Amino acid sequence: VGLRCGLPLLSPVDDAGCFTHEAGPRFAGKSVQGDGNAEVVTALAEVGALLLEEQYAHKYPYDWRTKKPTIF
Repeated sequence: VGLRCGLPLLSPVDDAGCFTHEAGPRFAGKSVQGDGNAEVVTALAEVGALLLEEQYAHKYPYDWRTKKPTIF
């Protein structure tokens, strides 16, 4: 749908699970599941766009072949 509407195809996460430059200089190089996630929460709070932040225990999806976390 995005391509049909003329939106660019972006890949803001690299193979190592870190944000790329496409995510912006503030997030580039940071781990999506680590310090990058915390930085996104901080950025949302700074602009008043964070509705709620709380700890929530849940199962995280893992790739059955590689046994690594799946980011989607």
